[in-house]
Amino acid sequence: MSYYADSLQHILDELARIDLIVRAKVEEWRKHNKNPDFLGLYISEEDVDLLLMDSSNSDLSLAETKKIEALRKEIDEKKKESVRRGVELRLETLAELFNLSPLEIDAVLICLAPELDLKYGKLYSYLQDDVTKKRPTVDLILEFTCKSREDKIAARRYFRCCSPLIKNLILHLEGDNIPLLEKAVRLDDRILNFLLGSNELDPNVASFASLIKPETNFDELTQNIKNQLVKLSGLDLDLEPSFLFRGNNFEMREAAEAFCSKAGVPLLIADLDEMDAENSEVSVKLLFREAKLQKAAIYLDKFDALDERVKKLILREVEEFEGAVFIPSEVSGLGKIKKKKVISIHFPNPSYAVRERIWRSFLGEFDGIEELAGKFRFGRNKIRAAIELAKSKAFLRNPKNPKLTLDDLYEGCRSLSSPIPFAIKIIPRYTWDDIVLPKDKKEQLREICNYVKYYAKVYEDWGFDRHSRGKGLNALFSGPSGTGKTMAAEIIANELKLDMYKIDL
Repeated sequence: MSYYADSLQHILDELARIDLIVRAKVEEWRKHNKNPDFLGLYISEEDVDLLLMDSSNSDLSLAETKKIEALRKEIDEKKKESVRRGVELRLETLAELFNLSPLEIDAVLICLAPELDLKYGKLYSYLQDDVTKKRPTVDLILEFTCKSREDKIAARRYFRCCSPLIKNLILHLEGDNIPLLEKAVRLDDRILNFLLGSNELDPNVASFASLIKPETNFDELTQNIKNQLVKLSGLDLDLEPSFLFRGNNFEMREAAEAFCSKAGVPLLIADLDEMDAENSEVSVKLLFREAKLQKAAIYLDKFDALDERVKKLILREVEEFEGAVFIPSEVSGLGKIKKKKVISIHFPNPSYAVRERIWRSFLGEFDGIEELAGKFRFGRNKIRAAIELAKSKAFLRNPKNPKLTLDDLYEGCRSLSSPIPFAIKIIPRYTWDDIVLPKDKKEQLREICNYVKYYAKVYEDWGFDRHSRGKGLNALFSGPSGTGKTMAAEIIANELKLDMYKIDL
Protein backbone atom coordinates (compact mmCIF):
# COMPACT_ATOMS: atom_id res chain seq x y z
CA MET A 1 0.00 0.00 0.00
CA SER A 2 1.38 3.41 -0.98
CA TYR A 3 -0.30 5.24 1.88
CA TYR A 4 -1.56 4.69 5.43
CA ALA A 5 -5.24 3.90 5.86
CA ASP A 6 -5.09 5.08 9.46
CA SER A 7 -2.75 6.52 12.06
CA LEU A 8 -1.97 3.21 13.74
CA GLN A 9 -0.45 1.77 10.54
CA HIS A 10 1.94 4.70 10.44
CA ILE A 11 2.94 4.29 14.09
CA LEU A 12 3.58 0.56 13.61
CA ASP A 13 5.83 1.30 10.63
CA GLU A 14 7.77 3.87 12.67
CA LEU A 15 8.12 1.33 15.50
CA ALA A 16 9.44 -1.21 12.97
CA ARG A 17 12.17 1.32 12.13
CA ILE A 18 12.95 1.74 15.83
CA ASP A 19 13.01 -2.04 16.13
CA LEU A 20 15.77 -2.23 13.50
CA ILE A 21 17.84 0.23 15.54
CA VAL A 22 17.25 -1.77 18.75
CA ARG A 23 18.24 -5.04 17.06
CA ALA A 24 21.42 -3.50 15.67
CA LYS A 25 22.35 -2.15 19.12
CA VAL A 26 21.70 -5.54 20.71
CA GLU A 27 23.99 -7.25 18.23
CA GLU A 28 26.67 -4.63 18.87
CA TRP A 29 26.29 -5.12 22.63
CA ARG A 30 26.57 -8.90 22.36
CA LYS A 31 29.97 -8.57 20.72
CA HIS A 32 31.37 -6.82 23.77
CA ASN A 33 29.41 -8.31 26.66
CA LYS A 34 31.43 -11.25 28.08
CA ASN A 35 29.49 -11.80 31.30
CA PRO A 36 25.82 -12.30 30.41
CA ASP A 37 25.23 -14.33 33.57
CA PHE A 38 26.13 -11.38 35.79
CA LEU A 39 24.39 -8.68 33.78
CA GLY A 40 24.10 -5.52 35.85
CA LEU A 41 25.61 -7.19 38.93
CA TYR A 42 29.31 -7.48 38.18
CA ILE A 43 31.91 -5.34 36.37
CA SER A 44 34.64 -7.52 34.88
CA GLU A 45 38.10 -6.59 33.62
CA GLU A 46 36.77 -6.90 30.07
CA ASP A 47 33.99 -4.42 30.93
CA VAL A 48 36.54 -1.93 32.20
CA ASP A 49 38.61 -2.32 29.04
CA LEU A 50 35.49 -1.74 26.98
CA LEU A 51 34.68 1.42 28.91
CA LEU A 52 38.20 2.73 28.29
CA MET A 53 37.89 2.21 24.55
CA ASP A 54 37.19 5.25 22.36
CA SER A 55 33.41 5.27 22.02
CA SER A 56 33.10 8.72 20.50
CA ASN A 57 31.31 7.19 17.51
CA SER A 58 28.49 4.66 17.66
CA ASP A 59 27.73 4.25 13.98
CA LEU A 60 25.68 1.26 12.86
CA SER A 61 27.06 -0.99 10.16
CA LEU A 62 26.63 0.15 6.59
CA ALA A 63 24.09 -2.59 5.84
CA GLU A 64 22.03 -1.76 8.92
CA THR A 65 22.11 1.94 8.14
CA LYS A 66 20.96 1.36 4.56
CA LYS A 67 18.09 -0.83 5.74
CA ILE A 68 16.93 1.75 8.28
CA GLU A 69 17.21 4.63 5.80
CA ALA A 70 15.30 2.68 3.15
CA LEU A 71 12.45 2.11 5.61
CA ARG A 72 12.53 5.78 6.66
CA LYS A 73 12.25 6.86 3.02
CA GLU A 74 9.36 4.47 2.42
CA ILE A 75 7.59 5.84 5.51
CA ASP A 76 8.09 9.44 4.35
CA GLU A 77 6.55 8.68 0.96
CA LYS A 78 3.54 6.99 2.57
CA LYS A 79 3.13 9.93 4.95
CA LYS A 80 3.00 12.44 2.09
CA GLU A 81 0.38 10.42 0.23
CA SER A 82 -1.67 9.89 3.40
CA VAL A 83 -1.70 13.61 4.15
CA ARG A 84 -2.71 14.31 0.55
CA ARG A 85 -5.65 11.91 1.00
CA GLY A 86 -6.70 13.63 4.23
CA VAL A 87 -5.71 10.82 6.61
CA GLU A 88 -4.86 12.11 10.09
CA LEU A 89 -1.56 10.71 11.36
CA ARG A 90 -1.46 11.27 15.11
CA LEU A 91 2.33 11.15 15.33
CA GLU A 92 2.60 13.87 12.67
CA THR A 93 -0.10 15.88 14.44
CA LEU A 94 1.83 15.67 17.70
CA ALA A 95 4.99 16.91 15.96
CA GLU A 96 3.13 19.85 14.40
CA LEU A 97 1.25 20.84 17.57
CA PHE A 98 4.36 20.96 19.75
CA ASN A 99 6.98 21.74 17.10
CA LEU A 100 8.93 18.51 17.67
CA SER A 101 12.11 17.66 15.75
CA PRO A 102 12.72 14.22 14.16
CA LEU A 103 14.98 13.29 17.09
CA GLU A 104 12.25 14.23 19.57
CA ILE A 105 9.72 12.13 17.66
CA ASP A 106 12.14 9.21 17.80
CA ALA A 107 12.44 9.72 21.56
CA VAL A 108 8.64 9.47 21.80
CA LEU A 109 8.67 6.27 19.74
CA ILE A 110 11.44 4.71 21.83
CA CYS A 111 9.36 5.35 24.95
CA LEU A 112 6.19 4.15 23.22
CA ALA A 113 7.65 0.75 22.26
CA PRO A 114 7.66 -0.86 25.76
CA GLU A 115 4.10 0.43 26.33
CA LEU A 116 2.92 -1.66 23.38
CA ASP A 117 5.24 -4.66 23.60
CA LEU A 118 6.88 -5.84 26.83
CA LYS A 119 9.82 -7.37 24.95
CA TYR A 120 11.29 -3.88 24.60
CA GLY A 121 11.42 -3.50 28.38
CA LYS A 122 13.61 -6.60 28.51
CA LEU A 123 15.77 -5.44 25.61
CA TYR A 124 16.24 -2.02 27.22
CA SER A 125 17.28 -3.73 30.47
CA TYR A 126 19.80 -5.80 28.52
CA LEU A 127 21.24 -2.80 26.67
CA GLN A 128 21.48 -0.79 29.89
CA ASP A 129 23.19 -3.61 31.76
CA ASP A 130 20.54 -3.44 34.52
CA VAL A 131 17.55 -5.78 34.85
CA THR A 132 15.64 -3.12 36.83
CA LYS A 133 15.77 -0.54 34.01
CA LYS A 134 12.85 -1.47 31.79
CA ARG A 135 12.34 2.10 30.59
CA PRO A 136 14.87 3.82 28.35
CA THR A 137 17.18 6.32 30.00
CA VAL A 138 18.20 9.58 28.38
CA ASP A 139 21.53 7.95 27.61
CA LEU A 140 19.92 5.02 25.78
CA ILE A 141 17.70 7.34 23.72
CA LEU A 142 20.75 9.37 22.70
CA GLU A 143 22.62 6.16 21.91
CA PHE A 144 19.79 5.17 19.55
CA THR A 145 19.44 8.55 17.87
CA CYS A 146 22.91 10.13 17.74
CA LYS A 147 25.92 9.16 15.62
CA SER A 148 28.72 10.77 17.59
CA ARG A 149 29.70 12.02 21.04
CA GLU A 150 29.29 15.61 19.81
CA ASP A 151 25.76 14.82 18.63
CA LYS A 152 24.90 13.29 22.00
CA ILE A 153 26.13 16.32 23.90
CA ALA A 154 24.19 18.68 21.63
CA ALA A 155 21.03 16.55 21.90
CA ARG A 156 20.90 16.93 25.70
CA ARG A 157 18.97 20.14 25.05
CA TYR A 158 15.94 18.07 24.06
CA PHE A 159 15.60 16.94 27.68
CA ARG A 160 15.94 20.27 29.44
CA CYS A 161 12.99 21.63 31.41
CA CYS A 162 12.27 24.28 28.76
CA SER A 163 12.29 21.84 25.82
CA PRO A 164 8.97 21.00 24.08
CA LEU A 165 9.06 17.37 25.26
CA ILE A 166 9.49 18.23 28.93
CA LYS A 167 7.71 21.60 29.09
CA ASN A 168 4.55 20.14 27.54
CA LEU A 169 4.74 17.01 29.75
CA ILE A 170 4.99 14.72 26.73
CA LEU A 171 7.87 12.84 28.36
CA HIS A 172 8.61 12.60 32.08
CA LEU A 173 12.11 12.28 33.52
CA GLU A 174 12.24 9.99 36.56
CA GLY A 175 14.84 10.09 39.29
CA ASP A 176 16.12 12.87 41.56
CA ASN A 177 19.69 13.88 42.31
CA ILE A 178 21.14 11.73 39.55
CA PRO A 179 22.87 12.73 36.28
CA LEU A 180 20.57 13.55 33.35
CA LEU A 181 21.84 10.58 31.31
CA GLU A 182 20.81 8.13 34.05
CA LYS A 183 17.23 9.38 34.30
CA ALA A 184 14.55 7.02 33.06
CA VAL A 185 12.15 8.50 30.51
CA ARG A 186 8.41 7.76 30.55
CA LEU A 187 5.81 8.61 27.93
CA ASP A 188 2.84 10.51 29.37
CA ASP A 189 -0.36 8.43 29.54
CA ARG A 190 -2.50 11.04 27.78
CA ILE A 191 0.03 11.31 24.93
CA LEU A 192 0.12 7.52 24.67
CA ASN A 193 -3.68 7.39 24.39
CA PHE A 194 -3.70 10.28 21.92
CA LEU A 195 -1.27 8.47 19.64
CA LEU A 196 -3.48 5.39 19.78
CA GLY A 197 -6.51 7.41 18.66
CA SER A 198 -8.22 8.36 21.92
CA ASN A 199 -10.02 11.70 22.19
CA GLU A 200 -10.95 11.39 25.87
CA LEU A 201 -9.92 14.28 28.10
CA ASP A 202 -6.91 13.81 30.35
CA PRO A 203 -8.44 12.68 33.68
CA ASN A 204 -6.47 15.43 35.43
CA VAL A 205 -8.15 18.00 33.18
CA ALA A 206 -11.59 16.37 33.20
CA SER A 207 -11.79 17.01 36.95
CA PHE A 208 -12.27 20.74 36.29
CA ALA A 209 -12.98 21.12 32.56
CA SER A 210 -15.34 19.81 29.89
CA LEU A 211 -15.22 19.77 26.10
CA ILE A 212 -18.29 20.74 24.09
CA LYS A 213 -19.15 21.06 20.43
CA PRO A 214 -20.94 24.43 20.45
CA GLU A 215 -24.24 24.77 18.63
CA THR A 216 -25.11 28.32 19.69
CA ASN A 217 -25.33 30.72 16.75
CA PHE A 218 -24.90 34.48 16.54
CA ASP A 219 -28.67 35.02 16.16
CA GLU A 220 -29.17 33.98 19.78
CA LEU A 221 -27.03 36.89 21.03
CA THR A 222 -28.06 40.50 21.63
CA GLN A 223 -27.63 42.63 18.52
CA ASN A 224 -24.64 44.65 19.78
CA ILE A 225 -22.60 41.58 20.76
CA LYS A 226 -23.67 39.75 17.61
CA ASN A 227 -22.43 42.60 15.40
CA GLN A 228 -19.02 42.69 17.11
CA LEU A 229 -18.44 38.94 16.90
CA VAL A 230 -19.67 38.62 13.31
CA LYS A 231 -17.18 41.32 12.33
CA LEU A 232 -14.34 39.60 14.21
CA SER A 233 -15.12 36.15 12.82
CA GLY A 234 -14.67 37.49 9.31
CA LEU A 235 -11.19 38.88 9.95
CA ASP A 236 -8.05 37.09 8.77
CA LEU A 237 -5.98 37.35 11.95
CA ASP A 238 -2.32 36.28 12.06
CA LEU A 239 -2.86 34.65 15.46
CA GLU A 240 -6.06 33.60 17.17
CA PRO A 241 -6.78 36.40 19.65
CA SER A 242 -7.50 36.30 23.36
CA PHE A 243 -10.94 37.67 24.17
CA LEU A 244 -11.49 39.58 27.40
CA PHE A 245 -15.21 39.45 28.21
CA ARG A 246 -16.63 41.78 30.85
CA GLY A 247 -20.21 41.92 32.14
CA ASN A 248 -23.09 39.43 31.91
CA ASN A 249 -21.48 36.04 32.59
CA PHE A 250 -24.14 33.90 30.92
CA GLU A 251 -24.07 35.81 27.64
CA MET A 252 -20.26 35.72 27.69
CA ARG A 253 -20.40 31.93 27.61
CA GLU A 254 -22.98 32.05 24.81
CA ALA A 255 -20.80 34.42 22.80
CA ALA A 256 -17.77 32.13 23.13
CA GLU A 257 -19.86 29.17 22.00
CA ALA A 258 -21.26 31.11 19.04
CA PHE A 259 -17.77 32.20 17.94
CA CYS A 260 -16.46 28.61 18.14
CA SER A 261 -19.55 27.26 16.36
CA LYS A 262 -18.92 29.72 13.52
CA ALA A 263 -15.22 28.76 13.41
CA GLY A 264 -16.03 25.04 13.55
CA VAL A 265 -13.85 24.32 16.61
CA PRO A 266 -14.74 22.70 19.95
CA LEU A 267 -14.64 24.69 23.17
CA LEU A 268 -12.81 23.51 26.29
CA ILE A 269 -14.56 25.09 29.28
CA ALA A 270 -12.45 25.24 32.45
CA ASP A 271 -14.00 25.91 35.86
CA LEU A 272 -10.82 27.33 37.40
CA ASP A 273 -12.38 27.34 40.86
CA GLU A 274 -12.34 23.51 40.73
CA MET A 275 -8.70 23.25 39.63
CA ASP A 276 -6.28 21.54 42.02
CA ALA A 277 -4.77 24.52 43.87
CA GLU A 278 -1.79 22.54 45.19
CA ASN A 279 -0.73 21.46 41.68
CA SER A 280 -1.88 24.54 39.80
CA GLU A 281 1.25 24.79 37.63
CA VAL A 282 0.86 21.25 36.30
CA SER A 283 -2.93 21.64 35.96
CA VAL A 284 -2.55 24.80 33.87
CA LYS A 285 0.00 23.12 31.58
CA LEU A 286 -2.24 20.07 31.15
CA LEU A 287 -5.26 22.29 30.38
CA PHE A 288 -3.51 24.11 27.54
CA ARG A 289 -1.91 20.89 26.30
CA GLU A 290 -5.35 19.28 26.16
CA ALA A 291 -6.72 22.23 24.19
CA LYS A 292 -3.91 21.74 21.66
CA LEU A 293 -4.59 18.02 21.36
CA GLN A 294 -8.33 18.65 20.90
CA LYS A 295 -7.66 21.63 18.57
CA ALA A 296 -10.07 23.54 20.76
CA ALA A 297 -10.53 27.08 22.01
CA ILE A 298 -10.47 27.65 25.79
CA TYR A 299 -13.00 29.37 28.05
CA LEU A 300 -11.41 30.28 31.41
CA ASP A 301 -14.36 30.58 33.78
CA LYS A 302 -13.86 32.21 37.22
CA PHE A 303 -10.48 33.65 36.24
CA ASP A 304 -10.88 36.58 38.67
CA ALA A 305 -11.15 34.21 41.65
CA LEU A 306 -7.56 32.97 41.21
CA ASP A 307 -4.59 34.32 43.13
CA GLU A 308 -2.04 36.41 41.26
CA ARG A 309 0.52 33.61 41.03
CA VAL A 310 -1.88 31.29 39.18
CA LYS A 311 -3.09 34.14 36.96
CA LYS A 312 0.50 34.73 35.86
CA LEU A 313 0.90 31.03 35.04
CA ILE A 314 -2.25 31.11 32.92
CA LEU A 315 -1.38 34.33 31.09
CA ARG A 316 2.05 32.88 30.28
CA GLU A 317 0.36 29.88 28.67
CA VAL A 318 -2.16 32.13 26.89
CA GLU A 319 0.71 33.93 25.16
CA GLU A 320 2.13 30.66 23.83
CA PHE A 321 -1.23 29.15 22.88
CA GLU A 322 -2.10 29.45 19.18
CA GLY A 323 -5.87 29.05 19.53
CA ALA A 324 -8.56 31.42 20.77
CA VAL A 325 -8.86 32.00 24.52
CA PHE A 326 -11.94 33.53 26.18
CA ILE A 327 -11.44 35.15 29.59
CA PRO A 328 -14.55 36.42 31.43
CA SER A 329 -13.12 39.01 33.80
CA GLU A 330 -14.04 42.26 35.54
CA VAL A 331 -10.59 43.79 35.04
CA SER A 332 -10.17 46.45 32.38
CA GLY A 333 -7.47 44.64 30.42
CA LEU A 334 -4.83 41.95 30.32
CA GLY A 335 -1.76 44.13 29.93
CA LYS A 336 0.63 41.29 30.76
CA ILE A 337 -0.17 39.60 27.44
CA LYS A 338 2.30 41.08 24.95
CA LYS A 339 2.71 38.47 22.20
CA LYS A 340 -0.95 38.03 21.44
CA LYS A 341 -3.79 40.31 20.43
CA VAL A 342 -6.33 40.94 23.21
CA ILE A 343 -9.85 41.95 22.16
CA SER A 344 -11.98 43.38 24.98
CA ILE A 345 -15.78 43.16 24.69
CA HIS A 346 -18.22 44.51 27.28
CA PHE A 347 -21.43 42.53 27.88
CA PRO A 348 -24.19 44.67 29.39
CA ASN A 349 -27.21 42.98 30.96
CA PRO A 350 -29.85 42.34 28.27
CA SER A 351 -32.60 44.93 28.24
CA TYR A 352 -36.11 44.25 29.53
CA ALA A 353 -37.42 43.89 25.97
CA VAL A 354 -34.70 41.34 25.12
CA ARG A 355 -35.28 39.40 28.35
CA GLU A 356 -39.03 39.26 27.69
CA ARG A 357 -38.42 38.06 24.14
CA ILE A 358 -36.09 35.30 25.40
CA TRP A 359 -38.63 34.14 27.99
CA ARG A 360 -41.35 34.01 25.32
CA SER A 361 -39.09 32.07 22.95
CA PHE A 362 -39.03 29.29 25.56
CA LEU A 363 -42.50 29.51 27.09
CA GLY A 364 -44.71 31.21 24.50
CA GLU A 365 -47.64 33.19 25.91
CA PHE A 366 -47.13 32.16 29.54
CA ASP A 367 -48.82 34.37 32.16
CA GLY A 368 -46.29 36.22 34.29
CA ILE A 369 -43.44 36.52 31.80
CA GLU A 370 -43.42 40.30 32.17
CA GLU A 371 -42.83 39.93 35.92
CA LEU A 372 -39.97 37.48 35.47
CA ALA A 373 -38.30 39.56 32.77
CA GLY A 374 -38.59 42.67 34.94
CA LYS A 375 -37.25 41.21 38.18
CA PHE A 376 -34.52 38.85 37.01
CA ARG A 377 -31.85 40.25 34.70
CA PHE A 378 -30.89 36.94 33.14
CA GLY A 379 -29.40 36.13 29.73
CA ARG A 380 -30.54 33.26 27.52
CA ASN A 381 -28.53 30.50 29.19
CA LYS A 382 -29.61 31.49 32.68
CA ILE A 383 -33.26 31.76 31.61
CA ARG A 384 -33.00 28.30 30.05
CA ALA A 385 -31.46 26.94 33.27
CA ALA A 386 -34.19 28.53 35.42
CA ILE A 387 -36.91 26.96 33.24
CA GLU A 388 -35.25 23.52 33.49
CA LEU A 389 -35.16 23.81 37.29
CA ALA A 390 -38.81 24.89 37.31
CA LYS A 391 -39.82 21.95 35.11
CA SER A 392 -37.99 19.55 37.44
CA LYS A 393 -39.89 20.95 40.41
CA ALA A 394 -43.20 20.57 38.55
CA PHE A 395 -42.35 16.96 37.65
CA LEU A 396 -41.42 16.06 41.24
CA ARG A 397 -44.67 17.57 42.45
CA ASN A 398 -46.81 15.60 40.00
CA PRO A 399 -44.96 13.19 37.65
CA LYS A 400 -48.19 12.25 35.82
CA ASN A 401 -49.19 15.84 35.13
CA PRO A 402 -46.14 18.11 35.55
CA LYS A 403 -47.90 21.41 34.94
CA LEU A 404 -45.50 24.37 35.11
CA THR A 405 -46.59 27.26 37.36
CA LEU A 406 -45.34 30.80 37.86
CA ASP A 407 -44.24 29.85 41.39
CA ASP A 408 -42.05 27.10 39.91
CA LEU A 409 -40.40 29.63 37.61
CA TYR A 410 -39.84 32.08 40.46
CA GLU A 411 -38.18 29.36 42.51
CA GLY A 412 -35.99 28.39 39.55
CA CYS A 413 -34.92 32.02 39.10
CA ARG A 414 -34.25 32.54 42.79
CA SER A 415 -32.07 29.44 42.95
CA LEU A 416 -29.85 30.92 40.22
CA SER A 417 -29.57 34.36 41.77
CA SER A 418 -26.11 35.03 43.19
CA PRO A 419 -25.98 34.58 47.00
CA ILE A 420 -24.88 37.53 49.09
CA PRO A 421 -21.70 36.90 51.15
CA PHE A 422 -21.93 37.38 54.93
CA ALA A 423 -25.75 37.35 54.81
CA ILE A 424 -28.45 35.06 56.20
CA LYS A 425 -31.26 34.08 53.85
CA ILE A 426 -34.76 34.54 55.31
CA ILE A 427 -37.79 32.70 53.94
CA PRO A 428 -40.62 35.31 53.85
CA ARG A 429 -43.77 33.99 55.55
CA TYR A 430 -45.85 37.07 56.35
CA THR A 431 -48.65 38.50 54.16
CA TRP A 432 -50.62 41.74 54.14
CA ASP A 433 -53.17 40.25 56.57
CA ASP A 434 -50.48 39.74 59.22
CA ILE A 435 -49.47 43.37 59.68
CA VAL A 436 -51.41 46.12 61.42
CA LEU A 437 -50.50 49.59 60.14
CA PRO A 438 -52.24 52.86 59.41
CA LYS A 439 -53.74 53.00 55.92
CA ASP A 440 -51.20 55.51 54.60
CA LYS A 441 -48.26 53.36 55.80
CA LYS A 442 -49.69 50.30 54.09
CA GLU A 443 -50.09 52.31 50.89
CA GLN A 444 -46.44 53.28 51.08
CA LEU A 445 -45.45 49.62 51.31
CA ARG A 446 -47.65 48.81 48.31
CA GLU A 447 -46.01 51.65 46.36
CA ILE A 448 -42.63 50.05 47.07
CA CYS A 449 -43.92 46.78 45.63
CA ASN A 450 -45.32 48.52 42.56
CA TYR A 451 -41.99 50.31 42.00
CA VAL A 452 -40.25 46.95 41.70
CA LYS A 453 -43.08 45.32 39.75
CA TYR A 454 -43.19 47.99 37.06
CA TYR A 455 -39.54 49.08 37.13
CA ALA A 456 -38.64 47.49 33.79
CA LYS A 457 -41.76 48.74 32.03
CA VAL A 458 -41.30 52.34 33.17
CA TYR A 459 -37.54 52.69 32.84
CA GLU A 460 -36.78 50.33 29.98
CA ASP A 461 -40.00 49.80 28.01
CA TRP A 462 -41.18 53.40 28.27
CA GLY A 463 -37.64 54.76 28.00
CA PHE A 464 -37.47 56.79 31.24
CA ASP A 465 -33.99 55.41 31.96
CA ARG A 466 -32.63 58.04 29.55
CA HIS A 467 -33.87 60.83 31.81
CA SER A 468 -32.88 59.54 35.23
CA ARG A 469 -29.61 58.68 36.92
CA GLY A 470 -30.82 57.36 40.29
CA LYS A 471 -33.03 54.43 39.33
CA GLY A 472 -32.48 52.23 42.41
CA LEU A 473 -34.79 51.89 45.39
CA ASN A 474 -33.77 52.16 49.05
CA ALA A 475 -36.34 52.05 51.84
CA LEU A 476 -35.52 53.02 55.43
CA PHE A 477 -37.80 51.52 58.09
CA SER A 478 -37.41 53.18 61.49
CA GLY A 479 -39.04 52.62 64.86
CA PRO A 480 -38.67 50.73 68.14
CA SER A 481 -38.15 46.98 68.24
CA GLY A 482 -41.30 44.91 67.65
CA THR A 483 -43.21 47.49 65.59
CA GLY A 484 -43.13 45.44 62.37
CA LYS A 485 -40.04 46.60 60.42
CA THR A 486 -38.76 43.11 59.60
CA MET A 487 -42.31 41.87 59.03
CA ALA A 488 -42.90 44.68 56.51
CA ALA A 489 -39.72 43.71 54.62
CA GLU A 490 -40.82 40.07 54.58
CA ILE A 491 -44.27 41.03 53.24
CA ILE A 492 -42.67 42.99 50.39
CA ALA A 493 -40.32 40.09 49.54
CA ASN A 494 -43.24 37.63 49.70
CA GLU A 495 -45.42 39.83 47.49
CA LEU A 496 -42.65 40.21 44.91
CA LYS A 497 -41.57 36.55 45.23
CA LEU A 498 -37.95 37.58 45.73
CA ASP A 499 -35.23 36.37 48.08
CA MET A 500 -34.63 38.26 51.30
CA TYR A 501 -31.30 38.43 53.14
CA LYS A 502 -30.51 39.70 56.62
CA ILE A 503 -27.11 41.35 57.09
CA ASP A 504 -25.91 41.85 60.66
CA LEU A 505 -23.54 44.81 60.58
